[in-house]
Amino acid sequence: MIKVLGHKDCSFCKQAILLLATSGKSFSYVDAREPENAALIQELRDEGISTVPQIWIGNERIGGFNELKLKLSQ
Repeated sequence: MIKVLGHKDCSFCKQAILLLATSGKSFSYVDAREPENAALIQELRDEGISTVPQIWIGNERIGGFNELKLKLSQ
């Protein structure tokens, strides 16, 4: 399963969602601005990550939109 962490005002988040949708991939979306996701955001910040989207395939965080695009082209 693919998980996308982003927010609605992020153009790269929108591009990632569009790419997944047009590729027929099943994914879930997590809004980074929702209070219930604060612990996840803090965990990423602790790792030095401060940008969205952040994308996971299974349990592996692959990075952002560019990394997703590369992964899907393989």
